[in-house]
Amino acid sequence: MKTNEIENILEKLKKIAEVSHLNFLFGAGTSDPFIAPLPQIEVKMDKADRGGKLKELLRLKKEFFNTVMKPCLSIRSYNKDNEIVIAKKLVETYRNYRCFLTETTGYVLARKSSLLDKQVNLFTTNIDIFIEKTLEDMGANYNDGFIGRIFPLFRTSHFQTITKKKSEYLEQQSEIPTFNLYKLHGSLTWGKGVGNSEIEYSDLVNLKDMDKYDDREFIESYDNLHIINPNQEKFATSVLRSTHYELLRLYATELEKENALLIVAGFSFADDHILQITTRAMDSNPTLSVCIICHSDSNGPSYRDKFRSIRYTN
Repeated sequence: MKTNEIENILEKLKKIAEVSHLNFLFGAGTSDPFIAPLPQIEVKMDKADRGGKLKELLRLKKEFFNTVMKPCLSIRSYNKDNEIVIAKKLVETYRNYRCFLTETTGYVLARKSSLLDKQVNLFTTNIDIFIEKTLEDMGANYNDGFIGRIFPLFRTSHFQTITKKKSEYLEQQSEIPTFNLYKLHGSLTWGKGVGNSEIEYSDLVNLKDMDKYDDREFIESYDNLHIINPNQEKFATSVLRSTHYELLRLYATELEKENALLIVAGFSFADDHILQITTRAMDSNPTLSVCIICHSDSNGPSYRDKFRSIRYTN
């Protein structure tokens, strides 16, 4: 794509965003190059699981753990002081996230519309902690669904909370930009609460020694993580199942709003649930605008094929 074409698209996107509710959908590609996407991992796991090939399923789970989960320990400890000894790819990925989140914060603050709140919805199937880590380092206001300080518990009802700041002397109130982080496939920061009836905050400590476990211990620890495994309709607990579908419902609700904008990056729509929800919203909401950022021009036709039947093409 030529430079002037890209500039025209960005200018059009900026005008749409000025009057729209902002939603982003991120997949594995946004955490690349530090966390490399695993092509067809969902298909491979599902095939091994359905075929009863336990050794192959174990191998795939270990590959997923070593490629996606374990690197999160390095993300957590990253700061500018140890940047030299941290992997170059981690620094590059972190800076990409930081640039995006910083620019988005500035854009929301500068928006002139008084009819729109200063909420930004970040939907992601990634279970890593890049977004949380970056927002924390920025001192940004964000909501990941957890309530409490000593024993934080996850509640989907906590989303869409507006935060305002009151001036010390004039009693004036102004809304603070807030990022709502919806982790559609769970997170490595999600742990099992009492009686498996709650999702509590986990600090990743359970990941440290998993690669040293024997096969039985590894499988037990892996299956206890509160994540939606790539192959699954199997959920570790009923609360994880209900939370997953509640988050998908919230995703659908945001896309059904008038003048909603969805920007997609690093996501292939291999998840059938998310594909169906997005297609339904695009087909029923003429005010919804969708922008899909492809990895390369060659990916464009595959996305067009997925949404070929929709009525509206904003």
